[in-house]
Amino acid sequence: MTIGQRLATGTMLLILLLLAVLTYHLAVVGRLIAANRELSTQEVRSIVVAIEQIRQLELMEDAVRKLAATGDGRYADRVEQIGRAFDKRLTLAASLERSPAQQRLLERLDAGWASFVRGMPSPESLAASPRPEARRHLLQESLVLLTALRGDVQLLVGTAHGEMIRKVDRSERERRRSERVAAAVFAAALLLGLVTLTVTIRSIQRSLRRLTEATLAVSEENFFHQVETPRGDEFARLAGAFNHMVRRLGELDAMKRNLLSEVSHELKTPLANIVESHRLLLDGLPGPLNPDQRRLLDLALGSCRKLSRMISNMLERERFSAGAVELRLEEAELGPVVSEVLGEFGALVSARGILLETRFPASGSAVRCDRERIAQVFRNLIDNALKSSPRGSRIVLRSERVSEPPADLPERWRGSLPAAAGYLLAEVVDEGVGVLPEDRELIFRRFHRAATRQATTAGVGLGLAICREVIQAHRGAIWVTPNQPVGSRFRFLLPVAEPADAAAHEMPDTPARAVG
Repeated sequence: MTIGQRLATGTMLLILLLLAVLTYHLAVVGRLIAANRELSTQEVRSIVVAIEQIRQLELMEDAVRKLAATGDGRYADRVEQIGRAFDKRLTLAASLERSPAQQRLLERLDAGWASFVRGMPSPESLAASPRPEARRHLLQESLVLLTALRGDVQLLVGTAHGEMIRKVDRSERERRRSERVAAAVFAAALLLGLVTLTVTIRSIQRSLRRLTEATLAVSEENFFHQVETPRGDEFARLAGAFNHMVRRLGELDAMKRNLLSEVSHELKTPLANIVESHRLLLDGLPGPLNPDQRRLLDLALGSCRKLSRMISNMLERERFSAGAVELRLEEAELGPVVSEVLGEFGALVSARGILLETRFPASGSAVRCDRERIAQVFRNLIDNALKSSPRGSRIVLRSERVSEPPADLPERWRGSLPAAAGYLLAEVVDEGVGVLPEDRELIFRRFHRAATRQATTAGVGLGLAICREVIQAHRGAIWVTPNQPVGSRFRFLLPVAEPADAAAHEMPDTPARAVG
């Protein structure tokens, strides 16, 4: 399922839940409105009718008592008039919707009223009884029936009132249940939304993390890294396109390495012939040279040597990539190694007026290493310092034994350093243009040229990359920090180990092998 489909499914589920809640609420509101209408029409009208009936019965009882006391025919007419009105109220009460209990009370009320009507003496019989005691005797049963009827009507009012309270309670229960259902559905919708959002976000983050890791791997020139594509969503298609791009980059990188290797090999032999020819000329074998000729040949020989170092660096880098480099480990002091390297730069240092200082202790700078590779590291670092140093500046080379890695060691190196009894810290310090913070890691990648380097003095960007390869092969670390007040401080750290241990260690993150 694609990301869009997952989001659409989650949204549709939320919409359906909200529609269900809305429909349920509308139904509950409809029932509440119907209950209120019923309360306002049936029960209230029933109570009003019953109250009017009670009032009529009270009026009739008063008229009957006066009729018994006076025998006046007008009170007989009054009783008849009230009776007709009571009949109408009974008919109206019978037309209203009633509960079973109320219906039984109405039937009893009808029966009682019928008994009252049948037992009511006629006006003639009342007129034939001149004495009040006789008339009260004739009307005694009617008064008893009126009292019973009034009690039934009052009971009917109480029953209607109780029914009203029950309906109000039922409506209140419906309302509370509706609120609980709405709260439950809202909580379920919120939970579903959060789960959908969380799953989607985690899926996106997981895919982005894989792509980020793959991008970083490719930026580290690992063109064999592939992104997993377990699902068939948009990220799977993006990962497939990314994998295709990485494969193409790997093919192009392999073609470039082959081309560089072949061209470098093809250039090395004629360049060696040119260097040897210049040496013969400088030695005067073909004939004596005047000062101008010697100066021009020195410049040409220096350029040839620089070109030879560039070609050697390219070949060396490809050997590291191909795993064809073996380290020949031996115990060596860094002071003599550096002295040999400095001899190659004598003419260039003198011509530019640069002061080279070395501060290596007479003893204590020994480390088990590949002497030629460490010399190559110093050669590249010195060449890099000369490129960025202005005329008349100073370059300092020094080393010291330390028990712990220095505080300015970048975090990325700390996890790869082996535990050792001590370390040898060496550095090359210049007073040049310095390295920008964002370039301090990038300059150790091949073909990268820092923005602060001038195009006229910068190389192809392989010297520092080879330094990193060599130091990594020795299980060390190399980095650059600012020099105060100006310039750069290139530092590398080599672990000090027993000879047997050093020979046994495999070199991480590099195909180079330690022998000897």
